[in-house]
Amino acid sequence: MKNIKINKKIIGVIVTTLILVSATYFGIKYYQDKQHQEYIKENTPNVVFKDDIVFEYGFDVSNINLEDYVIKDENTKYETLVLDNKIDTKLLGKNHVVKVIATNKGITKEFDLLYSVTDTKMPIIDGVKNHEITEGDNIDLLKDVKAIDVVDGELKVEIIGDYDNKKAGTYKLKATATDKNSNKVEQDFTLIVKAKPKSVATTSSSNNYYYDYSDDNYYNSSSSSSSSNSNSSSSSNSSSSSSGWSIDDYDGADGEVFYKKYDSFEACNAVMNDELMAHDDWSSNSCYGSAMWYVPR
Repeated sequence: MKNIKINKKIIGVIVTTLILVSATYFGIKYYQDKQHQEYIKENTPNVVFKDDIVFEYGFDVSNINLEDYVIKDENTKYETLVLDNKIDTKLLGKNHVVKVIATNKGITKEFDLLYSVTDTKMPIIDGVKNHEITEGDNIDLLKDVKAIDVVDGELKVEIIGDYDNKKAGTYKLKATATDKNSNKVEQDFTLIVKAKPKSVATTSSSNNYYYDYSDDNYYNSSSSSSSSNSNSSSSSNSSSSSSGWSIDDYDGADGEVFYKKYDSFEACNAVMNDELMAHDDWSSNSCYGSAMWYVPR
């Protein structure tokens, strides 16, 4: 009986000890967990990024400082900020999202950084200039003309407007180039096609006449031919030429409309470009002798 009583006491002591040890362990564990929770709560990173972050198209973001985009106040908590993926400034548009990992006292947390990409830089076009040629001459209007975008590089240049290098007149044209984001640059220039110095034969009634650009006069071809073979008087030649075809007999071609007559072909040609620039309702104009004609738009 004594042995049984002793064993019961020993078991009781052991059980009591186990209970006390367990209580102590779990008590300590609970305390440690509570402290850990408070530590995490107190030191978890907290970052708020600005909501108007905008990058220029093609901007190099490799050296940006993420702290420049943080709204800092008394609740801000972080030691380091690291991009989790790349900011793509070649992708135009709004509300792009990139992940940022913030660290504070060994605790990390992810945050979203929202940004937009815009292209505000226009292409640059260079080498555009006015040109002047004679009827029939070939010309490369885009020679030495280049268009560059700071991101996209060299761009294709196109000509806007119609012109005819075989027809005298002044043509208003544009050189234009467009980048990948539809930013367009335009530059105006003028192509002047001068009339080729030549004799122009025409017919009036039964007589043949021609206009000589060299002296701005009309001549009877029959009289001229006769005078070259005989010693006709100058007064006779003058009389025959003045009695022949005049500018009033020219009724225009290809939709041309008579504008006015000048003192000479040179006087007409000298103001041809100025007159075209002054009349928005003209598409082109030409000098025939000392008379100016135009084609309405």
